Amino acid sequence: MKYINAIFFFTLLLFSGQLMAQDGGTEGVDLKNLETLNSEYEDFAPMPYGNKLMYTKATRKHKIFGPKLSNGTNRFTDVYTATRGADGMFGNESKLSGDVNYRFFDGAPTFMDGGQKMIYSRTNLNGRNQENDIVLKLYEADVTGDTYNSGKEKALPFNSDDFSNTHPALSKDGKWLFFSSNRPGGYGGMDLYVSENTDGTWGAPKNLGAAINTASNEIFPYADMNNNVFYSSDKSGNLDIYIAQMKADVWTMFGSLGAPFNSGADDINFVANADGTEGYLASAREGGKGSDDIYTWKYDPEPVEATIVVIDADTQERLESAKVMITPTAYGNILDELYREVKIGEAAERMTDADGKTVFKVYPESQYKIEASKENYSTEIRNPTTLELAENEEYTIPLKRTVWKRNLNGVVINSETNDPIVDSRVLVYNLTLGGDPIEYFSDKDGKFDFEIDCSHEFKIIAEKASFSRDTVELKDLLESCKNGDVSTTLKLTPAMRLVHVYFDFDKSSLRLDESLADLQGLKRILMDNANYTAELRGHTDSRGRTGYNKTLSVRRAKAVVKWLVDNGLDKNRLVAVGLGETQLVNNCGNGVPCSELEHQLNRRTEFTLISKIIEIKEINSSGLSSPRVDPCKGCPHEPQP
Repeated sequence: MKYINAIFFFTLLLFSGQLMAQDGGTEGVDLKNLETLNSEYEDFAPMPYGNKLMYTKATRKHKIFGPKLSNGTNRFTDVYTATRGADGMFGNESKLSGDVNYRFFDGAPTFMDGGQKMIYSRTNLNGRNQENDIVLKLYEADVTGDTYNSGKEKALPFNSDDFSNTHPALSKDGKWLFFSSNRPGGYGGMDLYVSENTDGTWGAPKNLGAAINTASNEIFPYADMNNNVFYSSDKSGNLDIYIAQMKADVWTMFGSLGAPFNSGADDINFVANADGTEGYLASAREGGKGSDDIYTWKYDPEPVEATIVVIDADTQERLESAKVMITPTAYGNILDELYREVKIGEAAERMTDADGKTVFKVYPESQYKIEASKENYSTEIRNPTTLELAENEEYTIPLKRTVWKRNLNGVVINSETNDPIVDSRVLVYNLTLGGDPIEYFSDKDGKFDFEIDCSHEFKIIAEKASFSRDTVELKDLLESCKNGDVSTTLKLTPAMRLVHVYFDFDKSSLRLDESLADLQGLKRILMDNANYTAELRGHTDSRGRTGYNKTLSVRRAKAVVKWLVDNGLDKNRLVAVGLGETQLVNNCGNGVPCSELEHQLNRRTEFTLISKIIEIKEINSSGLSSPRVDPCKGCPHEPQP
């Protein structure tokens, strides 16, 4: 009688001898024989299902196939189930109820639709093909409670009497069905195929390609939660477990599973839970109870926490909100490569906290690429091992500033009393970039602040009505910025008013009989403070056109300057400024009804000492005096041409 090789593959192809175990592998795996379930015959194809484990056993003797199979067995296979207890041990072994288990070879179940349907392998019930071979087919069974019923019309549509389809494995979403087949068009022996489920119909199978299939035999696929496909191949002489992955719509070889999962004997049916910490496999390795035994395995990856600290390379300041990209470049074993949250080559993003720290888990004997970056800093890359990350309490990455930005904290005060000046206008000129100034106003505490680029230079002017303006220039800030924020103080000196400098109506000639005492007092102040210059500011009331008032105020300020020069002062120490009606001392603006005396208060001339700050000598009673004459004197108002 003639036998097809597919039957031999279904019964595990246990014809290979003992070979050397795989190099490398995963340390820390606890592999145990499920002695309560295994027998002296073949036990394989474990598949967890709720709190049960389904598996395939060779139990029933057969004679109709003639001599023993090449692995020495003369037994058919059936699907069994066992229940997992609270202690993790399996018991209550029983053959699957219903008509799934038939007369010949049945086994290797996989589940879909939340466990309501099962697909499994079975000997062709139609008998032998034209070459007198009995092939294997895939069947679908409905699951009701603990009952599994196939029915005559549940064979999958791509089955054939001419070749075998066996070892089904569904993706977790039920969309893809992987299986092994020796159908025509393959690469030799048994190949792996996949069929897509579209609206409940299985499509034409597609070969997984030359990267997976060989001239040898690829059997027993299993798809995990991440769509890694584990399978066994005897391309190296014995059956070892390998991993296939889909990348860019092409199936690629990820690699061998390695020890202890692969041994010097046949190893098949690798199954893993979602995080790769426990599962099952079947193996004919030494120390088992029979030809093939089912093993359970557990793996504790034992990660350790690594603390990354990002600091400023110059100041050693810990940097908050620095971005840290952590990319594993090599894991210590293949389970970590497959199941850790961050895959090799994939970056996980972290942000440092207020202490400049971020914490993440690293795995033994692994290597990482760590890229730290922050705005205005250069990016730094490190390639530490797990040992380097974990051997110190903190792994520090210094970043070099490319742009120093700090806060400039300013305050405007009265130069005589040191009291804060509220609502002072602050003009900030960026001397490096040029352009118009940015305007700020001091708050109730006389303060203002803004961010600066420490590589730039700035000029800051503070001004307010009835005060002199003050100017500071900020240059060479980089060293100061390394120590923290930059501070500056602007001091405004109250303007000194010449209340007795009067002019005739619509004229800029001085009325000396009324103004002489104050002019002489100003001359005396300037002579006593030889390092000062004086700014003479002419003002008008609000009546009249703005432009005309501006011109009139300039002429009147120049009249005061001329008198001082004529009386012996250096003209280079005097500046005439006309401010027109822009700095009223009261609310008598345009359209506001005011008395003539109120308007007269706005028609004033003020002076401010500027240049080098030295102590101003005390002005005695002969200086700026109180009014001695009626300041209104007919109260002429500014002309309105």
